[in-house]
Amino acid sequence: MLFEILLYCWYGNELDLKMKSVAYAIYVSNWMAVSAKQRKSLMLVMLISQRGRILSFYGFSDLILNTFMSILKTSYSAFNLLQ
Repeated sequence: MLFEILLYCWYGNELDLKMKSVAYAIYVSNWMAVSAKQRKSLMLVMLISQRGRILSFYGFSDLILNTFMSILKTSYSAFNLLQ
């Protein structure tokens, strides 16, 4: 079960990193080669992608690697408590 949670958290984290890399790719592109209207559109896409997208489980918890680490620590602590 932990492996399934790891997969969801891993791909949620990858989605967040890819979204942030879109902003960097736009930033390093050639801005002078596009029209003013396209520059405004690129700026909007860049602002949206800088925030990133984080998947969540019914709004209960975010599916990123930090969440998986906290689940792993909690389960290990509960296992030790039950022993």
